[in-house]
Amino acid sequence: RNYLGVNYLDLNSIYLFDKRALNLTQGALITKNKNKAAVSKSSPAEKAGLRENDIILAVEKESLTPFYNLTELIQQYKEGSEVTLKVKRQDKIIDIIVKLEAR
Repeated sequence: RNYLGVNYLDLNSIYLFDKRALNLTQGALITKNKNKAAVSKSSPAEKAGLRENDIILAVEKESLTPFYNLTELIQQYKEGSEVTLKVKRQDKIIDIIVKLEAR
């Protein structure tokens, strides 16, 4: 099973969250909770430079949707694959390449 190493909220499934504040209705918001860091230490995500409050919009040009969440899209690739994530960081859209690892 592929491992990215982020804790996230799926913006597609959040009803109590005001999505208009982000101008987004889909994606994966990287965030911490009381038990987990936003980005795990030494994880593929940390090595690639992903940060708390980044929003992952797509994996290899496949947009996150209510039918394809981040976890499902990541599992489509083989261990060791390098995938490009389309990420919204503050007001910019950037591409970040992540090398997937198995857990």
